[in-house]
Amino acid sequence: MPRRERAFIYASIDLHIENEKKQADKTKRKR
Repeated sequence: MPRRERAFIYASIDLHIENEKKQADKTKRKR
């Protein structure tokens, strides 16, 4: 796998994790 593709995949995973954290924070605030 080319390094560029791997970096892109890792970046996508990081973005997904960040979004999950934001969603969790929103639900916590609602409670």
